[in-house]
Amino acid sequence: MTDIARLQEGLLRVRERFLDDLDGRERVVKALRMEISSTGNPGPSRDAAQRQLHRIAGTAATLGLPELGQAASICEDELVQVQGGKAFDADRTEGMLQDVLRQISKARTGG
Repeated sequence: MTDIARLQEGLLRVRERFLDDLDGRERVVKALRMEISSTGNPGPSRDAAQRQLHRIAGTAATLGLPELGQAASICEDELVQVQGGKAFDADRTEGMLQDVLRQISKARTGG
């Protein structure tokens, strides 16, 4: 087996683990979306969601999932700006979270 083939095989294993881990990350993102939907504000689940979005954004593009990485990065940036004092727009943030969830679903199905 060539070095390139070994590298590709290793990346496939990392990608599979990443996709397996998306279940837990998806639950955290959904919790924030539901919190915003029901209260109009990001509450206690914001920090956990922000961390998971950061992890998704940092890994997805490297593993061939650029749309997921981009969606997570945009949403994470929005949460960071809100934490820094930017006015919170529930509809905008909820739309971003929904896009991340769509991209997670797409990544799972290979679409």
